[in-house]
Amino acid sequence: MVPKGFAAALLAAWAIVCPAVAVRADSGEPPRTTDRPRYQSRARQSDSETDVRRLPGIRTARLDPNIRLEERDVEEAAEPVYQPRSMPSSQWIEDDPMYVEEAPQPRSFQLASITGTRIVDDSFGITDLEAFGVWALPLSERAPLILTPGFGVHGFSAEMPPGLPELPDVVYDFYLDVRVLYKHNDRYSFDLAITPGYYSDLHNKSSDAFRLGARALMVTTWTPTIKTVGGIVYLDRDDYPFVPGAGLIWTPTPDWDIHIAMPKPKVAYRFDANPGRERWAYLAGEFGGGAWAFEYEGQDDIMNYSDLRLLVGMEQRGPAGPAFRIEAGYVFARKVEFDRAPGKFEPDDAFMIRGAFTY
Repeated sequence: MVPKGFAAALLAAWAIVCPAVAVRADSGEPPRTTDRPRYQSRARQSDSETDVRRLPGIRTARLDPNIRLEERDVEEAAEPVYQPRSMPSSQWIEDDPMYVEEAPQPRSFQLASITGTRIVDDSFGITDLEAFGVWALPLSERAPLILTPGFGVHGFSAEMPPGLPELPDVVYDFYLDVRVLYKHNDRYSFDLAITPGYYSDLHNKSSDAFRLGARALMVTTWTPTIKTVGGIVYLDRDDYPFVPGAGLIWTPTPDWDIHIAMPKPKVAYRFDANPGRERWAYLAGEFGGGAWAFEYEGQDDIMNYSDLRLLVGMEQRGPAGPAFRIEAGYVFARKVEFDRAPGKFEPDDAFMIRGAFTY
């Protein structure tokens, strides 16, 4: 059953996505004058070919927006150059050698995305919706500033054990991710960000609802196919103040992306590479969770939720236009704790489904 207030949250999320899509549709980009592009095996891209639009990728829904170490984030942090033009996850070229591409027009808006998630469990079910847009400011070719305002809504259907606070039906996220990608040289690059946010049921209006997350990652490029990432992600939560952002990124062939990296390991295989699109299947792990200020019986408290997820999915990527992802998985090691109220709740393991659409 959909919690009260969820329909209004859907409208609010759509209000974030629609204006961004309209901006993109009216951006006035010159039309291409040649046939469809031909796929070419992935190669190391030059600075002029990197597109900020690709940096966030199609991010899976997450209960905590401070966890943003995605498989494409690390790859693209090695080439952080502002270029307001759509490019695919691999390189594309034009068939006609006489084709002269017109200079792209600067465009701040990069993409809009909406994601829905459902964790199915009789004791503690969760329904999530997130919408965000990405804007890039070309402050420097070597260090673009990327702004990601976002909104999330999370509906709970929980049967809490006796003695624990009753959870609110709905809690909300309002956040702004401020990110700088800096390429020091061909070997070292840095991904730095802060994420101020307001996380609450909107009844608890105390300072408990404000959190200031941050992350600092260093990407080291050893070879064109091997990168390592090291750093830390600060969540500003009592249960998990920090999580590591570290691991190995290996792309042995254009058809394989192997990310043995925390907090989101992922192994992806490209099974379809037609002109205009790529389709990938993947197996991934994920650390889920969040913290929200809420009010019960006239008292203010903070709910901390965490879990681990094992996912299988399929996604479609392309050089421009819409992209999507759909996945399902198993959720375990679930835990609900409170800052002030004693006791904790460990819900049963659950099944999860999720879909994402990006334009």
